[in-house]
Amino acid sequence: MERKKPGNILEKARKEAGITQAEMAARLRICRQTYCRYEHCPETMPLGMAVRFAEVVGRSAVALFLLEISTKSR
Repeated sequence: MERKKPGNILEKARKEAGITQAEMAARLRICRQTYCRYEHCPETMPLGMAVRFAEVVGRSAVALFLLEISTKSR
């Protein structure tokens, strides 16, 4: 049986970093429900929050978000 892959860049990066949604929310200093909303609709995440998210998962914000955009347009 094949495992379901994460559906979006935030979920994928968070899971690759081994962080739960609750842990990510705490690190970003927001409530878990707000983080879940961002994970469901990444385009609603404010730029400053996106930069903090990228720092938490140890990735470049530019690489994290722009690479996702470029792979979707192919």
